[in-house]
Amino acid sequence: MNCAKSMPAKSTPLESGLPASRAGRWWGGALLLAVVLLLGGCETLPEEVAPAVVDDRQAAFEARQKALGTLVDWNAVGKLGLKTEQDSWSATVRWTQAGGAYEIHLSGPLGQSAMRMKGDEQKVTLRTSEPRTYTARDAEALMEKTIGWRLPVSGLRYWLMGTVEPGKPYQRLILDEGGRPLALEQSGWSVRYDGYTLSKTMAMPVRVALNNKDIRARVIIRRWRL
Repeated sequence: MNCAKSMPAKSTPLESGLPASRAGRWWGGALLLAVVLLLGGCETLPEEVAPAVVDDRQAAFEARQKALGTLVDWNAVGKLGLKTEQDSWSATVRWTQAGGAYEIHLSGPLGQSAMRMKGDEQKVTLRTSEPRTYTARDAEALMEKTIGWRLPVSGLRYWLMGTVEPGKPYQRLILDEGGRPLALEQSGWSVRYDGYTLSKTMAMPVRVALNNKDIRARVIIRRWRL
């Protein structure tokens, strides 16, 4: 079986506080997990687009952040791989954002171990495959209590789109030639990007890696709907 896969667009990092030599180092080690996620069948990934070279990368990033801030409704579908010291786990992920409300659906092979989390600024509900339903005000704490690990849902909403979470400081930022993030650090998480695809008029990430001291997570996004 031959699987065609687009190659990442090459770009030169622009750094804010992180050595450029570190910008691409992680991805060599991440290839193994990416292969594991694709073993269930050949995934057709979106066609990747090279950055449109700009003179002022920071200004381009700020314009990108402003444009993405107007996208209140979107949907992303892909694969999630997650590893902690105790366990490793992978699933299909479907994320739907509708204004301040979101729905995240995770399901393992053949629909096993499915769980669905719905939330907004007031409440978060998690429904597991048993089925059981849990409710809390904080998504991260609810995930840790029920399934043993947590993802930064509030920040991930923005990081998946290739921007920083507004209103919170970020410690490091590396931009490519078009002002698109290659890597950033915010709220205790390191986020790295490998490849962007064009959805409508926006360049959206194809592969995203998230790491903190406890968790390594990888997301491969095969479809964006803006």
